[in-house]
Amino acid sequence: MDKEKIVAVYRRRASSYNSDVKFFNLIGWRVNFYRKIAIKALNLSKGDTVVDLCCGTGLNFSDLFNAVGPEGKIIGVDLSADMLKVAEKQVREQGWNNFTLIHKDAAKYRFPDEINSIVTSYAITLIPEFDTIISRGANSLTEGGRFVILDFKKPKSWPDWLAKLMLSLCSSNPMAERMN
Repeated sequence: MDKEKIVAVYRRRASSYNSDVKFFNLIGWRVNFYRKIAIKALNLSKGDTVVDLCCGTGLNFSDLFNAVGPEGKIIGVDLSADMLKVAEKQVREQGWNNFTLIHKDAAKYRFPDEINSIVTSYAITLIPEFDTIISRGANSLTEGGRFVILDFKKPKSWPDWLAKLMLSLCSSNPMAERMN
């Protein structure tokens, strides 16, 4: 899927994205549960610097802040200015002063040197250059740093009818194309 189409989809969905995720959690699609597992896998410490790549509306932000504390640094990067506006509102309302939000295509983002961890949730495989991004990100990590990728996969336990139903619910979502 081309990037203009992705931007257009997330422009339309930005204002309802967090509500959509809550709905998916209510019907058993445990996206927030897996976000927490991914963030725990980063093995963050107070004062660490972490990049939330393709951060969207900032659904990882609270858990990242709790892990690195106010002395840490969180950098959110996203292609969608509309999604970042929602993320920025959350940062402002929470009074978090250790966030930097960057409107940038992840394929063109230059990772800072010496970051402790990178996380990306449900988005990186939308980007054709994901392998290059992973390589560049890994090269920017400190020794022992972690790059955690969380993405969708149809659960083996799901019957075909349920998978088709979920795909139809997500039909306006670029991620649905990857699950087909």
